[in-house]
Amino acid sequence: MSTMFLPEVGEVNPRLYRINQAINEYDERLFLGRQPNGELTVFIRMPHGTAPWPVFGLAGVPKSSDEEYPDPREVVRKLHGADTRRRGSEILDRMNKENEKLMQEKNAPLLETRRQAYEMLEFHLRKLGMTDHGGPVFIPTAI
Repeated sequence: MSTMFLPEVGEVNPRLYRINQAINEYDERLFLGRQPNGELTVFIRMPHGTAPWPVFGLAGVPKSSDEEYPDPREVVRKLHGADTRRRGSEILDRMNKENEKLMQEKNAPLLETRRQAYEMLEFHLRKLGMTDHGGPVFIPTAI
């Protein structure tokens, strides 16, 4: 593993240094560090001397095949994708649309069954002569 010497920092891995620079360019409060278990993590500097807070683990960020560390652009892309402070309403809208689509898919068979039941009820009511106007019978959707 090659290292480089930086004044005020000492020996650093150039790949980790580039990742940290990319993170810091995205948001100057963020920096790269390691959890006690060794996992690379993005931390946020807290005000007034409070210990930094971990905000994003890099274990799931894709790595290039020949590297043990993730690509800096990929780290920033993941940070941007999970940034609720800057993109909170956009993320919430996307989640709501996905949930609405899932609910429609889940309810589609139920709605078709309900439609068929209404048609059968209307047919039998007409057959029994219980509709005097000849138009469709109103059946509330709450049934």
